[in-house]
Amino acid sequence: MDFEFYNYTSPPTGIRRLLLPFQRLARRILRPMFNRLRDLLTLLFHRQEEDRRIIADLQNRVLSLEAMVAELTANRRAFHLDHVALTRRVGQLEDLLLQVMVMKADPLDGVLPIDADHSNNGVVRKAS
Repeated sequence: MDFEFYNYTSPPTGIRRLLLPFQRLARRILRPMFNRLRDLLTLLFHRQEEDRRIIADLQNRVLSLEAMVAELTANRRAFHLDHVALTRRVGQLEDLLLQVMVMKADPLDGVLPIDADHSNNGVVRKAS
């Protein structure tokens, strides 16, 4: 990019020819300031380009992280639904087991495993 705007001159016509020596004098006097201004504008331009590049890189990283978060969220939701389905199935099996136990008299009803009498070949006594 060209920041040396102070070097632009239009071809003088008519009375403007009289101003040409004063313009050259002013340009010569102000040249150090113009050079410093040119250097600062160039520096700012390059910093801005670098910032744009960094921002583009960060946007790409954010997009990839958003995709990763969406994938992990979908996996978590699937895991949660599997957990809910498994819990419901276990509840159904418990209900079926309780129904079967109510229909039949449980042979171990009231038996405590602590009260097992090992001297009688594994015969257990009922809790009192």
